[in-house]
Amino acid sequence: MDTATNEPAPGVHPAIEPLAFLLGRWEGAGVVGYPTIGSANFGQEISFGHNGKPFLIYSSRTWLLEPDGTIGRPLAMEVGFWRPQPDRVLEVLLTHPTGITEIYVGEISGTKIEMATASVAI
Repeated sequence: MDTATNEPAPGVHPAIEPLAFLLGRWEGAGVVGYPTIGSANFGQEISFGHNGKPFLIYSSRTWLLEPDGTIGRPLAMEVGFWRPQPDRVLEVLLTHPTGITEIYVGEISGTKIEMATASVAI
């Protein structure tokens, strides 16, 4: 992601302090492509928030970018929770409006996060 607007996070639960660097709104642009469709430019906005509980609230939305850079039609979106666990373990739960739910498990190391798919349900 290219930019973020991060402000101090008052009332952050101690369990999410290792992820506090993610708090805020992030946005950027990229190129999407799949074997079954041609590539296209897209924009994405991700936000991480909290409500004082031991997890981050996550949302992402994407949209096509027109040739002139203006916002085109919406693409995918997902929402979920990032749940830090003891010993730098991280669980991420995501859901899509299409009915797909994903669970990832990984490790937090400073500002580096590595995750792998644990489960996908349709």
